[in-house]
Amino acid sequence: MVHASTQSADLRSAGGHNVVSLGEVEPENISALVLGGGEILGANWSQALASTLPRPFDRIVSIGRRILPPETLDFLSRRAKRGTTKLPYLPSGNEFQSSPLLANAIGASSISELSPERRGIAIQALARSTHLSVRDSIGASLLSEYGLDPKLVPDSVAILNRIHPVESVRESGVMTFQCSDPWYRSNERYLISQLVSLSSEFSKIRLVPIGLAGDHSDDRALRKIADTMRDHQVNVELVSVEHIWDVADAIGTSDIFVGSSLHGNITAMAYGIPSVGLCQTPKLTNYLQTWGDGLRPSDVQSNDIANTVRAARLADPNLLRLQAEHLDKLSWSNTVELIERSVK
Repeated sequence: MVHASTQSADLRSAGGHNVVSLGEVEPENISALVLGGGEILGANWSQALASTLPRPFDRIVSIGRRILPPETLDFLSRRAKRGTTKLPYLPSGNEFQSSPLLANAIGASSISELSPERRGIAIQALARSTHLSVRDSIGASLLSEYGLDPKLVPDSVAILNRIHPVESVRESGVMTFQCSDPWYRSNERYLISQLVSLSSEFSKIRLVPIGLAGDHSDDRALRKIADTMRDHQVNVELVSVEHIWDVADAIGTSDIFVGSSLHGNITAMAYGIPSVGLCQTPKLTNYLQTWGDGLRPSDVQSNDIANTVRAARLADPNLLRLQAEHLDKLSWSNTVELIERSVK
């Protein structure tokens, strides 16, 4: 199996794969093309560029968003990345037309935000897929409106406890928190007071960076939060993340997870840990409203974090465990079906 993206990178030391640039892949050597998940339909080239630029150069793209028309910025970003398709994570040219296309639990709710031209390209590409699964009900509904028949399944991270059970003992009284730098900058007015308010109810507040790529920069935000919290005499742990299992273990051994990260929340769901999904992340809100069963608050405003955390901690542990097992089974079944179809 070859793992490909918009540029090559060896991610094996962090628990990933040796990734090649899609431009390096020889189409005649591909028996099937699998879209591995993520919000691939709404992603544009400026996002793809910003996520791969070293800091602080990712800020250049942020400045471009403020001063350039979106189409101009996307064109320049595409040129910088040497992209050949309109959508960075959806091969839509003639190169791979002979290879079966399979979409694995993709995010599709952002398709409504695309221009008519790009939406048409996305629909045409997905229409030829032999397996089309999406991860939230909003995306499934939108694709159905365009004549497609997607299967609604949880994100693949739902099987996390199957492949990486947390072996450490859960630490009682630990709240794990995460947010991106853009989220922090737009919510810092209320955030610190909310966390300080909760600190007396926990033995420790653990800060775990999940989005480390450019345009996310969780670590930048969490360092600021840690410094401010220590000034308030709060016991804070800032996790150093070197491997994907560092994130899984930090969440899986805590009492509750609070964050803006979709996959942080999905990780908590997989381990049966209570969670709170923060506001301003539509894909997170859509996912929790699809699979949360009323057990997992979503779209929580920064001035309501403390009250929501207190309520979320009251969730029945047995119901959270059953939810985790149910989503694991659905996700695993989808994975098996996808693999079987890809090798036919």
